[in-house]
Amino acid sequence: MTCLSLFVSLSGCTSIGDDAERNYHLNYGDIVEHFKKCGIEITSINPLRADVPKAESGFAFTIKDRQIGIYKFNPKINKQKKKLELIQKDGFLYLCAIKYPAIINGAFVMVDYNNHPEEEKIVEAFKSFAKNSSWF
Repeated sequence: MTCLSLFVSLSGCTSIGDDAERNYHLNYGDIVEHFKKCGIEITSINPLRADVPKAESGFAFTIKDRQIGIYKFNPKINKQKKKLELIQKDGFLYLCAIKYPAIINGAFVMVDYNNHPEEEKIVEAFKSFAKNSSWF
């Protein structure tokens, strides 16, 4: 019985690398489409410096005249995987010495969403991104 309960408790665990690989094949266009389906209109997209957070890429999405940042990390690059692990552990990301709360969804990290007028809707959309089995 103990072995069975140990197996059951461990079988639900995945590493941040596994989780990031799950949706790494998706891109920012997929995020835009998903947000649109969730009723969130993105009016502009601008590139962000990815070297600052040591990400692969990053974009600022303008929603109702306010921007949020979304970065993509490559779980096959050790430095980026370690960065994802640190963000997951701490719950924030430092960008130019400013501490931003951060939410991880696989290979993607969202920042500067807090205090947005649509924060709740944005967080819900981001967390549900790539959870739909039709994306795979």
